[in-house]
Amino acid sequence: MSVILFIIGGVFFLIAYLIGAKKMVGLIAGVNTASQEQRAKLDLPAVARAMGIGLACLGGTAIIAGALGLSGVPYAFEAWMLLLFFGIWFLTLFVQKYDGSMFDAKRKPTKRFYIFAAAISALMILVLAFIGWLVSATLKDPVVSFSDDRMTIGGLYGTELAKTDIESVSLLSAPPTFREKTDGSAVLGAYKGNFTSSEMGKVLAYVKDGDLPWILIERNGKPVLLCLSDPKDTSALYERIDGWLKE
Repeated sequence: MSVILFIIGGVFFLIAYLIGAKKMVGLIAGVNTASQEQRAKLDLPAVARAMGIGLACLGGTAIIAGALGLSGVPYAFEAWMLLLFFGIWFLTLFVQKYDGSMFDAKRKPTKRFYIFAAAISALMILVLAFIGWLVSATLKDPVVSFSDDRMTIGGLYGTELAKTDIESVSLLSAPPTFREKTDGSAVLGAYKGNFTSSEMGKVLAYVKDGDLPWILIERNGKPVLLCLSDPKDTSALYERIDGWLKE
């Protein structure tokens, strides 16, 4: 994640330089598609300057977050993503002050500005609500149930495991390290979905950092890693799975 943040920071600085210093306003969304009348009402140099400063600030915070991640500070990436979200929200509204159609001659916001601000804010709130749901669903313990021939893991990225496909079940006190996700959610040390680990290759995970032990289910296909927030509950679930396999 730190490497990704360094790359993002570099890209942000490059775009900030091209827009802010080189005045390549065509890189700003909506400028190229604006009519001549709309462009005439825009203070393009001021928009370019504001965008350049804003993107440079976001790029700088990305690099700082990457450095903090390398030094062992937890959740630096998640914190920067939240900062990015609110930074884009603020910057989008801020640059409207340089659009003459958004303000009247006395520099008071027009009806158009309020409609635009409401639309953007509604969109951002919807995105924030989705992110909140995703974080909550990722942090929530999976619900495991059993039938005669199948084990069901409910919740986000839930799946069914056929008893005949399961080869063995064991407890891990030293869990593998995840290198990347292919189709999953990873937030605040919780992992759900498909990941690639350094030690085991591709796995299907429903785990959290620090919540040891983890249950390892070897099967015909990707291994499954599973744990609950309470280690005692995880151990009890392991005994339940082991007993079910022997039935």
